[in-house]
Amino acid sequence: MTSIVVNRPRMEVLCGDRTLLAAREFGWSALDATFVSVDEEQAKRILLVDNRTSDLAGYDLPALADLLKDLPDLEGTGYDQAELGALLDGRRARLLELDPRFCDVVVPRWEGLTGQSAERVPA
Repeated sequence: MTSIVVNRPRMEVLCGDRTLLAAREFGWSALDATFVSVDEEQAKRILLVDNRTSDLAGYDLPALADLLKDLPDLEGTGYDQAELGALLDGRRARLLELDPRFCDVVVPRWEGLTGQSAERVPA
């Protein structure tokens, strides 16, 4: 289970605020929390370093692609077929893939992974 960090004196989430929001949205009834007791300045420092490490973090893209492609579907992962196709091709996708050259790669992969047939719908 994912953990958040809470400053006990103010019951303020210092790390994991988006995790908490997602847990609420999904209707989770429990979430692990680590409680700390720090002053306001230290709380700000914890909040800032948590956000900064996210900014500086990266992914092991081949390992990420392997994890995603082994799943029966991508539901609940935050990734879609276009992004998986881009990862498998060594590209980074930020938006829905519209370029027909790459759609012609992504669609057969999706069909192979899901066993379903895609249907082309005219724009």
